[in-house]
Amino acid sequence: MTIDRDALRRLCEAATPGPYVAEVDIFDGDVWEAIVSNAGTSILFTAGTDVPVHHGVLNGAWSAEDSRMRDEQCAKAKQSQAMRDAQFLAAARTAIPELLDECERLEAEGAAWSDLCNKQNALLEEKYRVSDSNVCGWCRMAAGDPEQLPADVKRYTLAEVREHTLTCANNPLVAEANKLRAALLEVCDLAEEANGDPSSCSYVVPLGERVAELRKLAGEP
Repeated sequence: MTIDRDALRRLCEAATPGPYVAEVDIFDGDVWEAIVSNAGTSILFTAGTDVPVHHGVLNGAWSAEDSRMRDEQCAKAKQSQAMRDAQFLAAARTAIPELLDECERLEAEGAAWSDLCNKQNALLEEKYRVSDSNVCGWCRMAAGDPEQLPADVKRYTLAEVREHTLTCANNPLVAEANKLRAALLEVCDLAEEANGDPSSCSYVVPLGERVAELRKLAGEP
């Protein structure tokens, strides 16, 4: 659904200025009325509720019981559908212009951010000759001068470059992890050699299962 904001703006500008107020009254009728007024000064709309008006005892004086019944009816009228509609109209008179203003503000802000991002991306592409999302950062550093990025530096998709970074030979963390893996495998070899054959008298402790676990942790098939 497309909202014609220009048409909404014209409707708001042509309507009676707000703010609007929603309330109930009895006037001279037999039911309570929901009212929308211009800040309480002039009535703009009325709608009948389903709550009858208590007029008091015929030919009798108004009593405290009459006042209590009138108050109960007023409370019911304020909970009626007509009153809910009136409250919506009153709120919309203020909310719609504010929402239109907010939409325009957000559009302007979004356009400014988009322009800034485009300028930054243009600067990156001009500096590195490639999009910053398809070259591994460690490969870029290893290449030396970014202005002369070798043509053989592999390009990746955004998803692939994240995976490649975790195994990139130029990543110092990967190199350290490989050293630790090699050291762990060496310890496993020494442990198996020192532990000896379980059938011989040189057998010390059943380390086979634990060594297998460590080899698996080191990534050895």
